[in-house]
Amino acid sequence: MVSRRDFNFFRENAGGIVGQTALNALHLARALATVESRDDLRIVWESDPDGAHDHKDWCDDFAKKKRCDGHTIQSCSVIKGKREYLASLCGIIDASMAYERVVAAELSCEALAVEAKQEAKLIKEIASELTAVNDFATECDGGSCGPDEHMCGEGGIDVRLQLYTDGHWAIRFGDASYDTHHQGYWGASSVPGNGWTFDAEETARDLYEQAMDDKAQASEGGE
Repeated sequence: MVSRRDFNFFRENAGGIVGQTALNALHLARALATVESRDDLRIVWESDPDGAHDHKDWCDDFAKKKRCDGHTIQSCSVIKGKREYLASLCGIIDASMAYERVVAAELSCEALAVEAKQEAKLIKEIASELTAVNDFATECDGGSCGPDEHMCGEGGIDVRLQLYTDGHWAIRFGDASYDTHHQGYWGASSVPGNGWTFDAEETARDLYEQAMDDKAQASEGGE
């Protein structure tokens, strides 16, 4: 939820394309609020001593007085987890509090866009694996199974997404009692088997969303 105060702040300070400042302000306010609300994302400001390249060329004090009393030079990053940098900006010089907030919001937009692309890529990869399982596995029908009997279940082939804490993942299929590794977060569904047509991306997205819900519940339980 974006407050009127946040919206007005970005409309006054962020600028944007003529005629689209309101839309830009809304995007920035929403992105910053989203990043700040998530436990797995953080905005980090750090000193950037290497950001003062060509100091004489851009420093107004040096140009006027041939000397400079120093500058505050920083970098800002949006980091996921412990060390996955989704977006960053270096060489930020003498930023006001308002400018820092605008930078944080713009990097939040960039980070969420990167994350969305990563998610879309992952879902396509999961869908591809589901298609392979669907083409390979044999569905039970009236108790008559193929050679991999443990794969079969009523109404199709049971499939499960196992999403590990380090971001790796695996598709498990067939009888869940055959799963030997239970760490990570899970989603469950089914595919028709026998190479029958199904919406692989929709199933993949459903599995992924279940796994992310499982992760969120685990995080809440650990607090």
